[in-house]
Amino acid sequence: MKKLILFFLFIVLFRTSVLGQGKEDPISPRFTFFTSIFNYLPDQLNSANFNLGLDAPLRKDQSIYFNLGFIHSYGPSTGIISISAEKNVGLNFKTELKRYLNTKTGFLGTLPNHLTLFPNTGAYHSFEIFSQFTKTTRDETVSERINNSNFPEFEYYQNSYHVYRFTLGLLMNVGYKVVGKSGFSRDFTIGLGAQLVHSFSENRINGDRSWPNQEKEGLIVAKFFDHGTAVMPYIRLRWKLGWSLFKKN
Repeated sequence: MKKLILFFLFIVLFRTSVLGQGKEDPISPRFTFFTSIFNYLPDQLNSANFNLGLDAPLRKDQSIYFNLGFIHSYGPSTGIISISAEKNVGLNFKTELKRYLNTKTGFLGTLPNHLTLFPNTGAYHSFEIFSQFTKTTRDETVSERINNSNFPEFEYYQNSYHVYRFTLGLLMNVGYKVVGKSGFSRDFTIGLGAQLVHSFSENRINGDRSWPNQEKEGLIVAKFFDHGTAVMPYIRLRWKLGWSLFKKN
């Protein structure tokens, strides 16, 4: 009798397990919200990009990513590699079209085997366009002659002026997007491209030979920070963390 009861109990448990598996629908990420961690590190103007992005499926093996960032300085910028500024604020916007390879092996290596490869995750390459507009407040020391004698005397004062800077860039990226079963997601990207940079100043008095007006931006291609236009090479290393919302396929 006990054997018969154990047999029927086994059948019931087995059917429950099979039916339960049959009711589980495959899932895939519907939307993934990201923030780019490296953008919070201070740049040459001691400012950060406080950003939020959305990655959404576009079609099979493709997704589109939008990111909007608010740029604000942590405080005045000083130092050898910094560009002198009292304040820096602005907006940053980027759009990225990704194409997935449907594999854990890509340009940057191979992902661990224990990671689940959901649709529109894993290794990918992408095309990105971005733009940025900033307003930078800078101080300059101005000298003004106060007499017409043979022994001139000068008066010095601080003048505050603004630099308006616009950037438009294109990038080709390779990376990995990993989505955990809990929803925790990360995305690592390396990009190479170019950017068009244009800037002009308002209320500036001194010329380009004075400090800090003489400061330049760019390493391979350099331009005055206060004014001018240049096309510069652009390299981007990005690490995004976020959370995915799933949908049933």
